[in-house]
Amino acid sequence: MGTSKTSSGPGKNVPLVPNWVGPDAPTPQVPSKPLTQPGDGGSPSPSPKPPEKRPDGPAPPKKPNEAPPDQGQENPTPTDLAPARRFTSARRAIGNFAKTGDSRSLRSALGNYVKKGYGGSATTSRRMSKSSSAAAGVFDILSRGDGAPTVDGEKSELDVSTLAGLSHSEVAERIAEAVNPGEVSLDDAGVREAIAEAVSSVLNENENADVTNLPPELAEECFVRTLSYSAFNILVADIGASVQRAAHGSAVLANDRLKEISDFVREAYRTQYVKVKAIGSKISRSTSAKIARDVTAQVMDIFESYLE
Repeated sequence: MGTSKTSSGPGKNVPLVPNWVGPDAPTPQVPSKPLTQPGDGGSPSPSPKPPEKRPDGPAPPKKPNEAPPDQGQENPTPTDLAPARRFTSARRAIGNFAKTGDSRSLRSALGNYVKKGYGGSATTSRRMSKSSSAAAGVFDILSRGDGAPTVDGEKSELDVSTLAGLSHSEVAERIAEAVNPGEVSLDDAGVREAIAEAVSSVLNENENADVTNLPPELAEECFVRTLSYSAFNILVADIGASVQRAAHGSAVLANDRLKEISDFVREAYRTQYVKVKAIGSKISRSTSAKIARDVTAQVMDIFESYLE
């Protein structure tokens, strides 16, 4: 069930989205409305006006301590840096949930985590982008029983035929290592753990399933669980220590509450995935990454709306 590791979470004056989070999840231009809360249509915001070109000639004098324009990505602006005590409200609320089991406290924790912890659903979705790429990688492997190349000609990271005869845990570990090998970032261990848990749990619940030719609905369930478990592991790394403290040394209580949180997050992802499919989005190896990002954005929108 999720990760057993907790920490005190990230400190202040660090980037809200760590530099190891890849660029595979573009920042949404306009936050989308949750599918459970459809809003009225509106005109898109006008594109920002491009900067005017300066005439040829000497550059204007640089102000004291002014950084060169090309350093914007290297030195985050103050608004891109995490403020002090940004998770205080989320940690207090999730601690109350650990003590009482009150779902209102859990919703408050998730809302504050998104709104105050990351400044809104758009930034939180970017923070979760490794979850999206992991889920897409799992679907890419499990949705091909024939080892066929993808639409762009690339082979899968792992030939599922090599998994025949392995135990469910061995299958899960092989897939996790293929999708997210190595220790490049602080998220990697949590991502591999999420993949392994997602795949093994689905296979354990479907003992007769053939991993070399997995039914589409089971490949999709592995996709959704990888997406939600990865996001849950990031959340626990940020604020999960408050659950342990609120349990006052009771490992049973702490694990029970963490499982409840994991189940809640998983159902939120599953609900939004079903709704995305209902409006005509069909998952495939070429669309899985985008669908993962879209579902994540919807879930984070809903979590943020818990504060309204």
